[in-house]
Amino acid sequence: MLGLFLVGALVAICCGLNWALDLRGTLGRRTGAPPVAVPSPGHLRLLGSLLTAAGVVLLCVTYVLWRLG
Repeated sequence: MLGLFLVGALVAICCGLNWALDLRGTLGRRTGAPPVAVPSPGHLRLLGSLLTAAGVVLLCVTYVLWRLG
């Protein structure tokens, strides 16, 4: 069970950092597609940082559960 928490935390941190810091790649892939509602770069950065923070919280929860046994 702790392994699942750890993997989930690491995936959330990696994906959140990638989403928050790789705006050019995220928006660049959508330029060839038909026009759709694209969120602003600030919104994507906020969502990525929130996902990263959630991953850090999950990592802390995993550590506490591991220490409690």
